[in-house]
Amino acid sequence: MQTNTYHEPLGISNKLIFLIAAAVSATAANLYYNQPILPLIGQELALSDLGRCE
Repeated sequence: MQTNTYHEPLGISNKLIFLIAAAVSATAANLYYNQPILPLIGQELALSDLGRCE
């Protein structure tokens, strides 16, 4: 006798979706909110203005 061993694929849990959404939100906020202080960061790291776009 042969048994059926097919299982429905498991979906992504709500906890994982929340974790991914929080990580994406933090990354986007980090890129957005640091823009006003980029010149200060560049000075602190002793970067030149050669690659600067205006």
